[in-house]
Amino acid sequence: MNMSDQKRNIEKKLEELLSFFPVVIILGVRQCGKTTLSKMIRPSWHYFDLERSKDFEFFIREHPHLLIIDEAQRYPALFQELRSVIDRDRKQKNRFILTVSSSPNLLKNVSESLAGRVGLVELGTFKVNEIYSLALPEFYSIFNKDF
Repeated sequence: MNMSDQKRNIEKKLEELLSFFPVVIILGVRQCGKTTLSKMIRPSWHYFDLERSKDFEFFIREHPHLLIIDEAQRYPALFQELRSVIDRDRKQKNRFILTVSSSPNLLKNVSESLAGRVGLVELGTFKVNEIYSLALPEFYSIFNKDF
C-alpha cells in the first residue's frame, strides 16, 4: 500500500497552527511522513531540502514565504535567519513549514530564536484509521476543538 497519499489525522491541527503562526515545525522520527505531509498540505509551496544545499541565505532571500524546509536541524543558524525574515512582517502568518528529526538541541534553538513565532506539532507513525482511510471514532473529536 502506498502511504504517500494517505490523509493524516493531524492535518486539521496543522492548518490551525499555520493560520496562527508564521512558522510551524513538524517534529518526528525519520521516515514517519513529515516531508510527504508538508507537501500534501501545501503542494504549491517551494520545497527546499537542507541535506542538499550550500547556499541557504540566498534561497531564503528569494523565497521569504510559502516555503517548506526539510531537515531543518541540519542548519542551526536557520532559526535566527527565520526570526529576522519573520520580524520584517510579523503579522503575516502561514509562511513556513519546517520538518525536523527529533533533536533536543533543536527545541532549545527554537525556544530561544522563534519564541512566539512558531507552532510545534509531533507526527507519529501511521494510525490504523489513516492506513484504511477511516474516520476517527467519535471519542477523538474532543481533541479537535479549536484553540
